[in-house]
Amino acid sequence: VIIITTKSGRKSQELKVSYKGYFGVDNVWQDMPMLGREDYQKTFNASRMNYNGEIFPGNDPNSPLYIDDVDTDWQDVALKTGTRQNHSLNLSGGGTYNTYNVSLDYYSSDGTLEGLGPEYNRYTARVKNTFEKGIVNLSTSLYYAHTDENSLGSTIIPSFSGAGRPPMIVDIISAIPTQKVIDEETGTWGRYEIPIHGQTYSLNIYGVNHDLDLETLADRVIGSGTAQLDFGKLFKWNNMGLKYKINGSYDRNVSKTFAWVPTFAYSDFFTNNVAKLDENAYFRSTSLIENTLNYNLESGNHKLDVLAGQMYQYESYNNITAHGEVFSKPYYQELSNAASTRASTYESEHIISSLLGRVNYNYADRYLLTATMRRDGSSRFSEDNRFGYFPSVALAWRINNENFFNVSEDFISSLKLRASWGQLGNENIGNYAYMVSINRNAYYNFTNSKIQGGTQTDVVATDIKWETKEMTNIGVDAILFNGKIDFSAEYYKSRSEDLLVAVAIPRSVGSLNSSPVQNAGTLENSGFEFTATYHGTGSDFNYDITGNLSTLNNKVINLGNNGAPLYGSGSINIEGQEVGQHFGYVYDGIFQTPQEVSDHAFQTAGTAPGDIRFKNLNDDNVINSDDRTTLGSAIPDLTFGLNFSANYKNWDFSLFVNGAVGFLINDNIYRHQMHTSGGLNWREDILNYWREDNKNTTVPRVVDTDPNDNDRNSDRPGWLQKGDYLKFNNFTVGYTLPDNVVGKVFSRARIYATAQNFYILTKYEGYNPDFSGGVTSPGYNFGSYPTPRTLLLGVNLDF
Repeated sequence: VIIITTKSGRKSQELKVSYKGYFGVDNVWQDMPMLGREDYQKTFNASRMNYNGEIFPGNDPNSPLYIDDVDTDWQDVALKTGTRQNHSLNLSGGGTYNTYNVSLDYYSSDGTLEGLGPEYNRYTARVKNTFEKGIVNLSTSLYYAHTDENSLGSTIIPSFSGAGRPPMIVDIISAIPTQKVIDEETGTWGRYEIPIHGQTYSLNIYGVNHDLDLETLADRVIGSGTAQLDFGKLFKWNNMGLKYKINGSYDRNVSKTFAWVPTFAYSDFFTNNVAKLDENAYFRSTSLIENTLNYNLESGNHKLDVLAGQMYQYESYNNITAHGEVFSKPYYQELSNAASTRASTYESEHIISSLLGRVNYNYADRYLLTATMRRDGSSRFSEDNRFGYFPSVALAWRINNENFFNVSEDFISSLKLRASWGQLGNENIGNYAYMVSINRNAYYNFTNSKIQGGTQTDVVATDIKWETKEMTNIGVDAILFNGKIDFSAEYYKSRSEDLLVAVAIPRSVGSLNSSPVQNAGTLENSGFEFTATYHGTGSDFNYDITGNLSTLNNKVINLGNNGAPLYGSGSINIEGQEVGQHFGYVYDGIFQTPQEVSDHAFQTAGTAPGDIRFKNLNDDNVINSDDRTTLGSAIPDLTFGLNFSANYKNWDFSLFVNGAVGFLINDNIYRHQMHTSGGLNWREDILNYWREDNKNTTVPRVVDTDPNDNDRNSDRPGWLQKGDYLKFNNFTVGYTLPDNVVGKVFSRARIYATAQNFYILTKYEGYNPDFSGGVTSPGYNFGSYPTPRTLLLGVNLDF
């Protein structure tokens, strides 16, 4: 359970004013070692010669079009030092019966990419009040936020390139060094020319980010209020209480997106001849009301607390989309200036209705019991499957409170055993996924005439129901050595049944939706978690050290679809095995001679010395999809963390470190840098490629079109990398100024410096070993944007 508490004032407190602020810089400190001009041209020429193709003039020293005056470092060009700042002003206080708190906040971030985004500005204001007198307790809160965001422009590139694009960071590192940033002669962005550079598909991201405009403006208002009546005070009960509480909130979010794509020609491939503008307006509101009745009783060694409640949440969503194209120059970016426009709307509703009950029982602070029951209903399921029932129970035994426990408190001051079991429901899917819809734009041919009609064009699973997660925990908590050490150990096991996932169906079915949502799978996770804290105390120096360690064992119990494996990006999911295992061919060295190629199982017609040899696992003398196998785990064996905090007189320090070991990463960025075919730029590692004078290598030959498919999913060196890492996330040093220095102005003044994401120990060749992968492909890093190193200077002032 996570409880978020916002700041409040205190009763009978004079006005207190505090300010917090910081300014910082962001820097992408990890630099990919890409080839410079000369090495790039030599490597591309070798690739072309191995293909028996012509060398392109831009890379041919004997050609008058040879490029020797351009050597662009695209990482240096496209990445920059970003900035961020935050300023917060807080006013709080209270009277005899009330408290108040007013806070104003401004946050700004200018990203690490030249041109468009990611830039983010946020303005927020919050007012919170409480009032308590007699049996009445009231609280209100009003929150407002305005955000202005420029996103990464590549999110709209697929709409005009005619093909999906990799993440923007991949385009940056793989752009060719012989391409200019700006063509001084024409005054346009530098581009690659196929007759000169070859078909490299190199994209000038610097130009893209200065031409495109993608902005989102959003306004959000959240209002909430709570009223509580304490009948125990009214009837002056001494050992019994009864409270009624009603809570209501309203959340309104209005946003507008603006996406502008002018005409351009970054190359013969990356062209756009028609200027386009998309404007979308989104309206989302959520209303919530909760009613709870809480009864408690205390008699002798018995303590009882009973809660019953009801919750109703209504969410509505409206979207208006407008598109315009064919704008005349000079551009005026208004839809009314487009020669062609179209618009569409979409509306949806979502309701959750719940009943809940909870019983807490405590006997002599030795035996504790908590039992709950929820009845949740969701509009995302049909009436037959709308409601789900989710119970839970937890038991605890405080052994140190037993009469027979004669251990000295200097050794063990607290010892508790606990166990729990419970279920939770999940309905986190889109609205109306269970409903059959009719496409009213279907056409039929009657007597050689086209007639508009309606038909079902999407297959849906009408019987989908709540996904259920069942969790079991057994643990022990202890406080040792006079409070010096806090220790916790726990075994957990969770089982998720009826997983709501999009399952691919055969195209022969004829459904436009090729992956309808179904209850199709059961997953099981289990493991251990350990946490320990040591409290060090002294006259001037005090510190806390907290370490945690966890293990995870995962198993796919059921996948539905008659038990057929579920494939991901270079991964496979098999019943009875771990989720998202890496999957592909087994590397077996590199062919050195034509005789080795002919003696081995047939791979492709173009296989030659220098290509990778893959193992023939089924001994059928042919390398095909039947020779693929599992190649390793994508889930860490261990994850761990360490927190250190200390203070010495007026100084304070904190350090947070975390890491993971025992897993492999399939890195799309590295694979783009080490591609075998094509003319994009390479990583410096490619210089060790196989050739007649360099046969002792694990890097295959470079050959345009890659006839052997050396780039296929496999465990070839570099394709699956160890993801083990130790990451230094946060280090802070602060100093609180003495009262005799600031006492006349401030009641407290602290200055500090913080370094975030400042270093990582790993052999992984990519940016972020702690990336978030997909459910079915947890070990595949499609191309996460590098996490920048951030340095901050800040102050905390209390007036």
